[in-house]
This record gives sequence, C-alpha cells and structure tokens, in this order.
Amino acid sequence: MSEIIEKVTAFIIQPSSAGDQLLLFQHPSAGIQIPAGTVNLDESPTEAVLREAAEETGLEDLSIQRYLGASTEQPATGSHWITQMTQVFSRPDPDSFAWAQLPRGITVKRRQQTPLYSHITYVEYDQVPQPQFITYQIMGWVPNSALAASARRHFFRLRYAGISPEQWEVSTDHHRFTLFWALLSELPPIIQPQDQWLQRLDSPDNHS
Repeated sequence: MSEIIEKVTAFIIQPSSAGDQLLLFQHPSAGIQIPAGTVNLDESPTEAVLREAAEETGLEDLSIQRYLGASTEQPATGSHWITQMTQVFSRPDPDSFAWAQLPRGITVKRRQQTPLYSHITYVEYDQVPQPQFITYQIMGWVPNSALAASARRHFFRLRYAGISPEQWEVSTDHHRFTLFWALLSELPPIIQPQDQWLQRLDSPDNHS
C-alpha cells in the first residue's frame, strides 16, 4: 500500500477597496469550499495548484504569491485515498469482472483486506454534512497498492490579477459549482475540515 498521496489547496486572493477577498465556491451538495485537489503522478505541487485552481475556477491570470507550507492528513478511521486510476473488481482477482473505475484522489472505506487486495466502498450522498440518502455507491476489490493511508497537503496563496464578476458558475468533476468572492474579514461558514485550513492565512509569517 502506498504510504502517502500529495494534495494542494489554493487560497486565491483578490484585493478590493474593502479589503482582500478570498475566492470560494458553493458545491451543489457539499457546502462552501476552498479550491483544492490532488497532485498528479507526473507533476509537482506547484504545477498542481495552478492546474487545479484554473480547472475549478475557470480563471486565468493566476500566479503563486507564496507557499504556505504543508501538513499531513489522515482520513477517517477505516478510510483510504485512491492513489491512481484503478479498476474495481468483483473479486480479489485481476481476472474477475472489472465493473468500475475509481480516480486518483477520492476517499474510500476499506471493509476487508487480503494480502494483495482490499474490499472497498465508495459512497456519494445527497448532501454533506447532513445526508438524507445515498445517491451513488461503488463496492468491490482494488489492489492494496492503489490505497494511501495518509496525505501531504500543500498550501499556496495565489493572486488573481484579472477582472471577474462577483459570482459565476463552472462545470467540472461532473458538478456545477458557483464561484464567488468573500471578504477575508467576513467569510461565510466553510465546511470542515477546510475551515481549519484558514489558519494558514492567519499565521503572521504568511501575510504579504
């Protein structure tokens, strides 16, 4: 099993007459979030944060202002991250029926384990953090080598030098997100644990 997977978070800042603004997005079912994502196998965290920021916001003219450090994360008990695009098998056997694929970076729950394979479940709910029902579920066997028990998250402060509306929509990852700017001094509630990420911006060493 792979030990760690690399993640990135993009604090995209825009100055305004009322103070610095942070770019956030409203997920259709999972609350207000900060742009973030997974580092691909062939890229650095610096490359990844610029790619993820562009994909999730639709913005150009983004530049890295400062690297804010990294932290190690563990998923909930029994959960793991998928480290690479992997097939989901009906049995712990590569010759069995491969009926689904899981992409790098998502979180799954491990139910059982053999020397080479793990039985996992991936679940999507109608809403987070107070789900009413399951909307989608994948269950099957994946190689142990495709699972990571921890992640290293890199934090970056990005600057936006262009002109954008106060609110707009972007379609990505099979969802439609609503992007909007919020004053750093008046941020709306952000989902857990992302709300704790904001401490990176509050650190005296991380102010421009």
